[in-house]
Amino acid sequence: MVLTLTPNSTIDVWTTAPQVRSGIKLRCASPQYDPGGGGINVSRVVHRLGADTIALFTAGGAVGEELVALLEAEGIPAERQQIAGQTRESLHVLDESTGQLFRFVMPGPVLTEMEGNAFLERMEHLARPGGLIVGSGSLPPGLGEAFWARAATLAKKLECRFLLDSAHGVTETLGSGLYLLRQNLDELRHVVGTELSWPDDAAAWSREQIARGACEVVVITSGANGALLVTKEDRVRLAPPKVETKSAVGAGDSFMGGLCLGLAKGEAPHDALRLAVATAAATMITPATELCLKEDVDHVLAAMGAIETV
Repeated sequence: MVLTLTPNSTIDVWTTAPQVRSGIKLRCASPQYDPGGGGINVSRVVHRLGADTIALFTAGGAVGEELVALLEAEGIPAERQQIAGQTRESLHVLDESTGQLFRFVMPGPVLTEMEGNAFLERMEHLARPGGLIVGSGSLPPGLGEAFWARAATLAKKLECRFLLDSAHGVTETLGSGLYLLRQNLDELRHVVGTELSWPDDAAAWSREQIARGACEVVVITSGANGALLVTKEDRVRLAPPKVETKSAVGAGDSFMGGLCLGLAKGEAPHDALRLAVATAAATMITPATELCLKEDVDHVLAAMGAIETV
C-alpha cells in the first residue's frame, strides 16, 4: 500500500486567455478544477493504475471542502486532516497567442505545531508495516524544514520505506535517513548550492549520499534528458520517449506515482524507473492539469527505449 502525505494540498485551477499581458482585463475561458498537491497527485496516479493507496492531506475552509468533494468524485481513498487555515488554490494560465504557460503557486496556509503533530499521528495510524510512505510537494508555512525528517524517522519506526519528492527539507531528511530521494536537477542544484553537470556530477553526488547511508536510492530527473537512478549496485539512465506534449503540469508527480507503483509491486528500482518515465510522458499527452490515463501509460511503455548504464 502506498500512503502519500500532502501537508500543503491545493486545488489546481486551469484556464486559458487570448493573451497574457499587464494593464488590461484578461478575459479567461471557463476554468477546470482538479485536486492537487504532490502526494495527492501521486495517489491519483497509483489509483488510476490499479494499486492500493491512501492520500493523507490537510484541508481547511471552503476550498478545503471543495477539495474533499473533488477527491470523492474521483474515487480516491483519502484521509483529511482538518486545519484552521484556508486551503490554497494554484492558478495555471495558458497564453493562447504564444503557447506559454503561467503558473501562479500560493504558499498555503500557516500550519500550527499542533496541526503538524496531528498530521503525523494520523500518518502513524494509517501506515502498515512493509508499505511505502511518500512525502511529496511543498511544506506550508509554520511546519519548518525538519518536518519531512520527522516523517522519515517515524516511517522507520513503523517499518515502512520513506520516499521524498520535495524541494523542501531535503538536507534535514538526508540527515535523518530515508529510503529514496527524488529531485529534479534544478531543485538539486539549489539544495547543493552549486552547479552540477548532467549526468556525471549528479551521479557522483547521489553515490556520495548512498555511501554515507543517507538513503538507498536517488532518482534525479532532467526534463528531456530523462531520469538518472543510482543505488549501491546500479547507476542507470533512461531517456523519455518523444510524445506530443499538451501540458507538462503534473508530470513530476506522475513520475513519482509510477515509481512508487513499481516499487510497491516488488520491482527492482531500475525496473520501476521504466514505469515512472512512462507515467510522466503519458501525463504530458493529456491537456491542462489532467494526469495520465492507463491506456496511454501502456502505449508509452511499449515504445520505451532501453535503460542505459552510465
